[in-house]
Amino acid sequence: MTRRNYGQGRRLGYAGARALMEHYGAHDHYATRRAHGARFRVFAAWLRVEYGIRDARRIERRHVEAYGEHLSGLVEAGQMAISYAQNRLSTVNRVLEILRGDRKLHISPAACVGRRCQVRTERPEVDPAQVEAAVERLQRAGHARATCLVLLCRAFGMRLREAALADLDRLVGEAERTGKVRILEGTKGGRHSDDRVIEVGERQWAALRTALQHRPSGSRNLLRPTETWRVFLHTIVAPARGLLSGCGIVSFRELRAAFAVELYERESGQPAPFEGPPLDAEADERARWAVARQLGHGRVVIASAYIGGRR
Repeated sequence: MTRRNYGQGRRLGYAGARALMEHYGAHDHYATRRAHGARFRVFAAWLRVEYGIRDARRIERRHVEAYGEHLSGLVEAGQMAISYAQNRLSTVNRVLEILRGDRKLHISPAACVGRRCQVRTERPEVDPAQVEAAVERLQRAGHARATCLVLLCRAFGMRLREAALADLDRLVGEAERTGKVRILEGTKGGRHSDDRVIEVGERQWAALRTALQHRPSGSRNLLRPTETWRVFLHTIVAPARGLLSGCGIVSFRELRAAFAVELYERESGQPAPFEGPPLDAEADERARWAVARQLGHGRVVIASAYIGGRR
């Protein structure tokens, strides 16, 4: 019978490092072994917390897929770059392949967390009918808070985490007083700016009203007062992804991209650049800055990931 961790030690993280050393050699490929080892220890810790697994023999494909879902949630929340999430999954694939001697648990990092693409080349496939279908499907499935996430991300161009943690009372108050709101909570890296101001129209009001209706009792946002972000990702976000995909919306990030394209075309008066070269370079530059600012980015070059590059 195969020994614990395939004979590489009692602790899973150590077993991964030892397997890497045997595979690559004790004195070769130091940087590769160190990077894989560090990332696999993170996976081992996650397995221990989520499933109580300390032995590689107990790891099944569903565990690796669940880890991919976890990383995808972090990417969509703006807490992790797609490239790093892919690296984390690639490490899991590689180390498990070395430990087991097969590729039966291998999953595609690109399919799980998205492809690395710095410049968007196609219009986001998110039209009003798809959003409406997704909302109806989520409501029928009893995922009211996920419905709120969809509407907030589309209406305000929020990241997933921003939509979940937004202070709804503050947003409503600002909207009533000024007709505009600032995006302050849940921002990437804790960065927020008073320059990130979104005008509130009927779509935004509809999203706010729905969120107020379905937020948990005693909370100012979409999380219950005692709910952690990790639990929220597992119980609310993860089940919603499959339903969104069934409506043709590949991720929450596509909702944000649709907001960006709409903003660009309104500000510039011309189609988004992936439709063809911009007709007016000055209007293109102005609209790119508007997109970068309202999405919470400090660099205009980031706009290309949402509306296409300059040609």
